[in-house]
Amino acid sequence: MNNNRLFGKRGSVRRLTRSECILLVVLFLVVLLWVGFRNRIRIETWWWHHQHGETLAIGEYRVPAPRDWHVMEQDSWSMLVRTGSDDRIALPPSDKRLRFPATLLVSDRSTSWDKEKLKRWIGLEASRLKKRGADPLARDFEVEGETLSCIGGQRFSEVAGGAQFYVSDPVTWSCYSSGTLEVKIMATDADLPRVWDIISGIRKTP
Repeated sequence: MNNNRLFGKRGSVRRLTRSECILLVVLFLVVLLWVGFRNRIRIETWWWHHQHGETLAIGEYRVPAPRDWHVMEQDSWSMLVRTGSDDRIALPPSDKRLRFPATLLVSDRSTSWDKEKLKRWIGLEASRLKKRGADPLARDFEVEGETLSCIGGQRFSEVAGGAQFYVSDPVTWSCYSSGTLEVKIMATDADLPRVWDIISGIRKTP
């Protein structure tokens, strides 16, 4: 099996490898290009919301997309990037570190998970985080009869294995549902409440 695949074979459960985590982080870092194209991003964000309102459709799910979130859509996944931040840490003029924008990567898997498989995945993720020195955090949400379980607590600097180069070190989370929904999250502590507002508002297509 190709270890670079994000998902295992039908019916299998496996944890992300370190290289996959770093690959995911690199994908998230791509969104930082919006810093250099701020006006363009604002226009694209306005146009997307003009066409779609404040709801992102992905598979059979409807994900809240507030107007201060930029949306990028691909065939199998979509990314939401907050254009602002609640991170208000004051920096000296000499500090050129970036403010990390809260980011959600949402995808609709090809196969669903039952609750037993979801429970096994949570156990594997918790074990992996503990081995890397992180204190696992968990949250559960209900999505119209499905359970969406999120586990995280590891900092970006710990995942990347390097020094912190953002104003605030964002936290990484992974969420899987007992259906086909998957969400990857990177956000600072200050922005996490906005992220959980989006997660708690996810619904399924009637």
